[in-house]
Amino acid sequence: MTEAHTAAASPAPGLHRARKLSRILAACLGIGFCAVALVGIVLVGVMLFGATIWPHLLPADAKLAFDSQGISIHSLSLAQKLGVLLTFLLRFGPSAAALYFGRRIFLKLGRGEVFTSSIVTDMRAAALWMIAAAFARSVDRFIFSLSLGRGPHGLSFSPEILFFGVCTYVAAYVMAEARQLAEDNASIV
Repeated sequence: MTEAHTAAASPAPGLHRARKLSRILAACLGIGFCAVALVGIVLVGVMLFGATIWPHLLPADAKLAFDSQGISIHSLSLAQKLGVLLTFLLRFGPSAAALYFGRRIFLKLGRGEVFTSSIVTDMRAAALWMIAAAFARSVDRFIFSLSLGRGPHGLSFSPEILFFGVCTYVAAYVMAEARQLAEDNASIV
């Protein structure tokens, strides 16, 4: 009798595996977030402070390569630096935010929180940041070329990021509706 009671009280092995996998995915997304944020911060720091505050750290012929277009950092005007800075923010900002909210989702799933309002909120936020990343990546190369005076360079659209963002948003919508139905049915009983 105690074995049956203990087995019923403990979570199913599938749920244990799902929680473990969620924690692993949260760790991977956390590493991805840190990597994207670190690279973005370093590049922004180099653009803002590299040639002015730390000129001895950058050699005179230091070049920045972005999409195979090398530019000399020391030769950029303030307006060009701001354009390149905007490019970096567009490239790294929305991606870092999507990774951050994705990590939050899987941390909560790893703790066993399923169909909570905070999960739905984080899923919507992650989806919107993925959609923003798809559009931001489509304009960053254009802004980069324009800020350097090289003429407009084509847009580089990322339909796969947009697709996954829309799918995640729809999944969050379905979860919110299922949660509302469960609450409505629970109040009837």
